Amino acid sequence: MRKTAVSSIVGTWLLHNYTSIRDGVPGIIPHWGRGINGVISYSQSGWVVTSMASSDPSLLPLDLTYPPLDSQTDAEWAMIGRTTLSYFGRYTAYPSTHLTGRLDHGPLTGASVPTVIGASLVRNYTIVKNNDGIFVELRFATGSSEQVIWWKRLD
Repeated sequence: MRKTAVSSIVGTWLLHNYTSIRDGVPGIIPHWGRGINGVISYSQSGWVVTSMASSDPSLLPLDLTYPPLDSQTDAEWAMIGRTTLSYFGRYTAYPSTHLTGRLDHGPLTGASVPTVIGASLVRNYTIVKNNDGIFVELRFATGSSEQVIWWKRLD
């Protein structure tokens, strides 16, 4: 069954964990490094917006400012671009149960990476409730690995 929104998904979520699993072995995502932060929000009317960025100091020029200064190089700013992903657009939920299903993010209206605009990103989801809060686990394949993202409900 196709739905514009599912009440268990609607809301704002803070990135809790992002893992790449290759050949059954969990590891870090090289372009994110050992730290990543992010937020994702699903609206009742069927919109998704997300922003994720590395927080690994070994991957980031820590002295950059915004707005950019003339003394800051394009190479430094390119490091920020390589470790950041933001996008927004419509989403559609295909629930299997009240806690599981598939989410299609897209076609995406805007993104920090031009080739993502117009794309649809498919994620399987599971809602998990425990003593630490309410989480949504998103899983999807990229090449030969599986990506697993845990988001914690903020509202």
